[in-house]
Parts: sequence; structure tokens; C-alpha cells
Amino acid sequence: QSNTHAQTLLLARPRGQLATPISFGLRLAQWAQPLLGLEAELNEVRRVALRVQFGGASGNRRVLGRQGTVVAGKLAEELELRDSPPWHTDRSGIHRLASWLSRCVAALAKIGRDFSISSRGEVAEIRASNGGGSSTMPHKSNPVTGEALQSISAMAVAFEAGLSASSVHAEERDGAMWPVEWALMPMSFEAAGA
Repeated sequence: QSNTHAQTLLLARPRGQLATPISFGLRLAQWAQPLLGLEAELNEVRRVALRVQFGGASGNRRVLGRQGTVVAGKLAEELELRDSPPWHTDRSGIHRLASWLSRCVAALAKIGRDFSISSRGEVAEIRASNGGGSSTMPHKSNPVTGEALQSISAMAVAFEAGLSASSVHAEERDGAMWPVEWALMPMSFEAAGA
């Protein structure tokens, strides 16, 4: 779409103030840029985050003797995860995944925010085809999707911050921080999915 609108002019508004003309195609390309970067990172995020966790009570697989590593490898294969040493207290994979999800939502929220601004009556550069109507002002087309994206982004940032706060696990296993991860990681996925 950026090529389609390469000649569609609008005014740039750095810091909310009118500036020089740009094309709508440039704005579309700027919206796409972080999403393309996130897509390029996805394989590395999968490699770091989607790894088997099999370590026994203390993270050493000792109860299985020399077979611990073999069992972990077979488990990884069965679950289609990357084989990995036990990571009871290494929350870097969870951290990386939560950050990626939050940045994905933020990239979409940037589009929502720009859309909300550009669809204001005094700007009227774009208009939602199915915006939220108004019971008292039928001429309105509220940018509800853009608003929702901004709200979801604020939630995703809070979930990521909570996961970051829960990443300091004590000694070889920490039962105090797991429940925080169990609550916030699914919500991070829900925010990104929404």
C-alpha cells in the first residue's frame, strides 16, 4: 500500500505541529517498519524462548543419572522445542518473549494513535469505514479500533513490566515468582492476539 499512496500528499506533523508535506505512502511504510523488524526477529525469539524445561527438583536431572540429558532431548523432540539445559531460574527466554509481544502491540498502537489523530474532524485525512457511531451525533465515525489498540498497548506494557519484576528467582527454584508469570504471560499473549 505504501507504493499505491506514494503520491498521496499530507502534511507531516512532528511534535503535533504542521511541517513539510510527506506522502501517505511514507507514513504507511513507517507503520510497517517495526512490524517487519519484529517479523525478522521471530525465529530468534522462538530459539531463545521455546526450549524444553526439564531439570528435576534442583535443576540437575540427577534423579535420572546419566539418562537425564537423553530424556530431556527426547522430550524436546516430542514437544518440538529446542533442547536446553535446565533453566529453572533463567527467565531470559520468558523476558525475551514478553518484550517481543509488547513491542508488537506497541507497533500496532502507533498505527492506532496516528489513525485516531488523522481521522479527527479538523484533520480529516482518513476515515474509518466502520468506526464507532454516535447515538446523538450520526455524522461521527469514532476511531474505536485505534483507541482499542492504544489501550491494549498500555496493558501489554504493564504485563511486560510485571514479568520483568518477577524475573529474579531465588537460588535453584522460586515458587513466589512463578504465579506472577503464570498470570501475566497468558495476558501478554491475549493482548498481542487482540
